[in-house]
Amino acid sequence: TGSSATTVTIPSSVMSIGSNAFNNDASRSLTEIHFEGNSALTTIGDSAFSSCTSLTTVTLPGSLTTIGDYVFQSCTSLSIVNMNITNIMKFGADPFRYCNSSMTLNITGESDVVEKLTIDGNDFLVSHDGNLLDLVYSFGVPHGNITSLSNVRSLNGLFTNSNITSIKIPSTLASFSDSEFSGCTNLSLITFDESVSINTIPVSCFSNTAISTIDLPSSISTINAKAFNLCHSLKSVTFNGTTLSLIGDPFAYCSSLDSVTFTNLNSALTMGANAFASCNSLKNINLPSGLSAIAIGTFNGCSSLESINLQPGCTKYESVDGLLFE
Repeated sequence: TGSSATTVTIPSSVMSIGSNAFNNDASRSLTEIHFEGNSALTTIGDSAFSSCTSLTTVTLPGSLTTIGDYVFQSCTSLSIVNMNITNIMKFGADPFRYCNSSMTLNITGESDVVEKLTIDGNDFLVSHDGNLLDLVYSFGVPHGNITSLSNVRSLNGLFTNSNITSIKIPSTLASFSDSEFSGCTNLSLITFDESVSINTIPVSCFSNTAISTIDLPSSISTINAKAFNLCHSLKSVTFNGTTLSLIGDPFAYCSSLDSVTFTNLNSALTMGANAFASCNSLKNINLPSGLSAIAIGTFNGCSSLESINLQPGCTKYESVDGLLFE
């Protein structure tokens, strides 16, 4: 390795940089790291460049297969990182922890170990071994418009109480966690890929968000308790599945909700107690003929509700003059 007070050049023949290699007082003035062309480097060890507080720019070679834990931790001047992730097989914990909050991460290539997440035009990295586990490059909770979330199969609470404003759910996603987007008070738009296969909205998944409308894909067959509670801006809900179970109180306290539409529901619909409780803007609702069970209190506290109508063909209930009878 050749170095000066401010720069270091890693020869192309070097295959590994050891843990804490430059995590020392002598490297505090290091501003640049250069990797020679045709680099054979495959591994950067844990905390290898940690606390290189003067380091500003790094371009990592595409030969890398392993990046250790906290590699650039506390590199507070680091403003640009260029990274090709094509050959990455192992990505350590939070390699950019405590770095410059305005750092730009430029990502190229594709990997089975990490995924690029684009938020308001900025690239983030997430690790996924079948799951979206955590933001590898993050300064606080995610924010902005989640414009790319491809190849992710499940979520594990990454976005709870975050500042995201919109998100598109990819077709690869098979499940959410409870409260996944709960408390995202700036989240106003949720869309789904056409071929999404997710079938359940978990407990409190979208509670206390700013969405104004939700068009649920036909794959959704179960919506759990409190899934959309306290979404005070929510005005319209569309269900597109052929069967549906509303468990407990998924839409309680949606005070602006005035439109509920069932487009294709020709089989079983079950509605739990307090499913639409205290939806005070709801005046009328048309239920499909597939209604098979409705609990006492489904519309409890809906002070503006004038009529409940039922489409012809229901074998268990009937609607007369806006009243529902079993």
